[in-house]
This record gives sequence, structure tokens and C-alpha cells, in this order.
Amino acid sequence: MTKKFTLASGILTYCILIALSILFYKERTVMFDTAFQLFQILINNDFAIQVNRFGSAITQAFPLFASRLNFSLQHIAIVYSVGYQVFYLASFLIVLLVFKNTKLAWVNLLFTIGITTHTFYWIQCELVQGVIFTIVFLAYIEYVLQHKKVNLVFYIVSPLFLITIVFFHPLLPFVLLFSVLFLMLQYRQYSKTMFGVIVLFIALYFIKSIFFKTTYDSSAMGGLNNFKWLFPNYFIIQANKNFIRYCIHDYYFIPIIFSVVAVFYLYKKSFIKLLLFGSFFFGYLLIVNVSHQGGGDQFYLESQYLVLMFLLGVPFLYDVLPNMKNSFIAKAALLIIVSIGFIRIYYTHYQYTERLNWYQQTITQVNKIPTQKVIIKQSNVPMQKIILSWGSAYEFWLLSTIEQKKSASIIIAEQNAEFDHLINKKNVFIGKWEQVPYSEFRNKNCFLFNDTCSYIKL
Repeated sequence: MTKKFTLASGILTYCILIALSILFYKERTVMFDTAFQLFQILINNDFAIQVNRFGSAITQAFPLFASRLNFSLQHIAIVYSVGYQVFYLASFLIVLLVFKNTKLAWVNLLFTIGITTHTFYWIQCELVQGVIFTIVFLAYIEYVLQHKKVNLVFYIVSPLFLITIVFFHPLLPFVLLFSVLFLMLQYRQYSKTMFGVIVLFIALYFIKSIFFKTTYDSSAMGGLNNFKWLFPNYFIIQANKNFIRYCIHDYYFIPIIFSVVAVFYLYKKSFIKLLLFGSFFFGYLLIVNVSHQGGGDQFYLESQYLVLMFLLGVPFLYDVLPNMKNSFIAKAALLIIVSIGFIRIYYTHYQYTERLNWYQQTITQVNKIPTQKVIIKQSNVPMQKIILSWGSAYEFWLLSTIEQKKSASIIIAEQNAEFDHLINKKNVFIGKWEQVPYSEFRNKNCFLFNDTCSYIKL
């Protein structure tokens, strides 16, 4: 791919994604994790780094600085929604213009939009951000190798990148290790340097796992125990059936590109690359599906399946497309993937807009009640729309403040008696894990609580 074509395609792609991020900013921010993190950023006037994943400070900087510039909550939410795409665009431009790597720039684009469906609306996942960050590091590595600049700067910068990647998300080793091994096959004369990167990364990963272990990550990785309990019935689990269904309805480019890459490597007799590609692809897919053997919410698993697009994108961009005699077909294939991605993302919004509508209707109904601090039983909630209810208090706060210019104190109780001991709290906001006195809400643009009554249950 030419630099000019790549640059034009990337800028157009991200401009459209930014426009969609503005259009659907409520659908993207009135979501459990996103609303919760935004609440924490604004109440503390600081970053809301969770489970040591400090790389997320890159995207959290957008709403934090918007708040410090005294933006309204609506504009802060818009900035937060757009900030993710700005980060991805900036990474794309760094890869293409600074490190002059058109192949990884396209990997960035395919990863961003190739199968993205629900992840466009569940925006705060650190795994997605971490892959984009890792692509920048890989572009830097290849730039160094191409220009034979393995010098002191490389040995200083690389550990900083690797430390950030290690802490970004526990699944990023699949991304980094596959990519570095792939580059070792591309630049065999620098295999020792690449091997050193792998050794350092593994050492940092174990240091993080031992000395910076978190309960959340340990719980998330607990699904690996399923390998023991399910042996040897790994291929008849519900997660695999769900994945096949997802590939038919949403992730159709996964089997298509996989088939193209596999056939190409067989035709070229590139058995080492085929082994590397196939083992990482199926190994990663097996780990994800076995860890969630009963199946899970698609929005959550999709963020993990996106890594498959990265594993496909690297051989597709480095080996398959450059060997196509007709460059027009190669360009057309990429543009088709991107264009269909826009259509898929747009039509997925109906599900999240319907979810948003329920929150809006609930706020309107509560406004008619004299006592406007409400605990709603989850049994009275359409969970097929809401998906998860733990972030409801933050979602109601965000949406009501933006649309009604006053902050609602509404929360969904997963258990009937979950918040009964707090029901008589008056000048207090009740969240899932916290109770915040109104006196602590200093940002008057974002927290407009003025009720002084007790909660009631509905």
C-alpha cells in the first residue's frame, strides 16, 4: 500500500469514527464502566486508574482536562467519547508518518474496525487501548531494525514501552510475543535483539504477576482452571458455538481472512509462518473460549476476539497483500472491510439506543414522584436491555445531569435488600460500592444533587 493511499484512508476512517462517536456519545458513555470511571475522574479531579492499568491514563486525560477547563458535563462526555478515537488516530499517524510503516498503519485500521460491533459502544476496555499502544511500539521496533539503529536509545525506550504494555492488560502477551516472533522471521539478522525483547517482556510480566497482582486480574484469569475441569471436551463448549454464530452474523471477516492467509502460506510453503500464525490464533481462541466456556456477554468477549483481527492483520498485510499482482484488488479489499465496518457499527447502535431510552424513560417516571431518590429492584428491570446493572447509579447520574440539568439519585439493586441499610440516607449519593455525601461534590457543572429526602424502593 502506498503512503498516500494509507494516509487518506486512515484519516477518512477516523473522521467518520469521530463523527459517530459524537453522534452516539450518550450510548458510549452511559455505560457501566465508562460512566463509573467518568464519575471517579470528576469527583476526584484526577485519573481513575484501576487494577494498575495505568496506560488508560492516555484516554482518561481527555475528560480530566476538559473538566479542569470547566466544560459542562455534556461536553466532557463528548470529549471522553471522542478521545478514544483521537488516541487511535494519533497512534495511526505516529505509525505511518513518524515510523513510516504503512503495513502496521493498516493493521491499526483493521484492528479498529475489522470486526468491531459492540466494542464501539463499550469503549473503555484497556485491552483494545493496549493493542493500539503495542502497535506503536512494534512500529518503533521495525523502524529501528530497518534503519539499523539498535542503539542506547532503543535500550532505554523499549523497557518503558514494555512496562506499560505489561500493565495495560493480561492478554497483551499474545499480541506482543506473536508480533516479535513474526518480526524475527522478517529480520533474522536481528534475532538476538528480538529474543532479548521477548526475554525482558516475559521477565517483566512475571514480576508484575508476582509483586503487583490484583484480585480482579486473578479472578479474571481464574477461568483458565476450566482447562482442568473440561479436559478433554474443549471443542463442544457453548463458547465455541457462540463464536461460530458471531462469525456468521458479525465477525465474518475472521474466517474469510483466516482462510486467505492459511491458503497463501500453504501455497508458498511458508510452513514456519503458518505454524506461528495458526498456533497463536487457535491457542488464543481456545484460551478465551475455555475461560468463558458457558459463553458470556458478546460486548465483553468481543474485545477479546478483536485480538484475532490483529493476529490475522499482521500476516495479511505483511505477506498476503504485498504478493498480490493487482494492487487495485488489494486496495479494494481493504476499503470493503472498512466500509462494511461503518455499516455494522451504525446498525448496532439501535440496541444501545434502546438501552438508553429505558434510562431516559425511567428518569422521566421518577421525576413524577415527590421523593426522587429511588432504589429499583432488578426483578423490575428489563435486563436483556440493560445487560449489567452494577453501574446504574453512575449511568442515571450522567444521563440526568446532561439532559435534565439536575442529578438523579437512582440505583438498581441486584439483591432485594442490597441497599436497605442505606435507605434513610438523605444528603448522600449511593453507588454500588460507595456512598458519597453531597458535600463532597465540588464540581457544580457535573454534580447537581439538591434533593434532601430518603430513598424509596420501587
